Amino acid sequence: MNRVDRNRRQLAWVLAFVALGAARPSAQEVVSDNEALVTLTYPVRRVATPIKLDGVLSEQEWGTAVKVGGFRISGKENLASEQTVMHLLYDDTALYLGIKCAESRMGDLKAAVLVHDGSVWHDDCVEFFIDRNHDHGSYWQFIVNSVGTQYEAAAFDPTWTAKWQGATSKTATAWYLEVAVPFTSLGSETPVPGEVWGFNLDRERRAGGGTQLYNWADVKGDFHSPRLFGHLAFVDSERQQEAPAEIARLATTVKGREAHIYTDGGYWIVSPGQPAKRWSYRDLLRGARDEANQYWEELEKIYHDR
Repeated sequence: MNRVDRNRRQLAWVLAFVALGAARPSAQEVVSDNEALVTLTYPVRRVATPIKLDGVLSEQEWGTAVKVGGFRISGKENLASEQTVMHLLYDDTALYLGIKCAESRMGDLKAAVLVHDGSVWHDDCVEFFIDRNHDHGSYWQFIVNSVGTQYEAAAFDPTWTAKWQGATSKTATAWYLEVAVPFTSLGSETPVPGEVWGFNLDRERRAGGGTQLYNWADVKGDFHSPRLFGHLAFVDSERQQEAPAEIARLATTVKGREAHIYTDGGYWIVSPGQPAKRWSYRDLLRGARDEANQYWEELEKIYHDR
């Protein structure tokens, strides 16, 4: 990830996190506002049975989770050339992440760091960030590389430790990651339905040569940007609550000029003063196709006129 000025910023972040403490602030105690123009929200569904961490994303375990891809190159509109798909679930004790990292050059994966809390970000890895307080300021960072080496920190403070588990696996075209973060490691009770946390998931790809930074919520090349994070919205049942009132409530909670609230096969778009609209991925592809057709028709007309 982009670590320009990392050392200069580290002390400020550590002091800010220590000042905030691990306790949950009140709803009014916000460090800074959400600055994302488009705010992404993922509904985390509750499951009765803990996920078995073996690095295999079986349909039996992950079938109820909302599947979200569409990761972009950080700081750009371009889709990542090697896509990432994330799944999240929770139960009474832990938050679970299931990640698929598509990779066309599996033989070139970099996985040199084998020591816990080593410089895992120099490898092919996944990073995720949790702002449990939802204050857009205090957060935890977790990193796992393709062989399961872990790193955790409180913002830029690597002395913070937590008990969490991860497992990886590989196929010819992708590597996979399963993670369990116990709520007790975050000083938290089990989230209640309707609770919202700040969250983002990012990927550093080295297999293509050089460094490629991908993200879910666009943090513009700097993964440590809590004011640009997306959000997790904890829901109670296997199906996301999609009543208009609930969608509107979530949009108000996460703020931003436009809120995208994910659901199975698409997402809701909520803009101030506009009724919520649900887009399926099929609708989006159809719209992209129609826009492309219109573009080529305009080019053809220009060519003909000239």
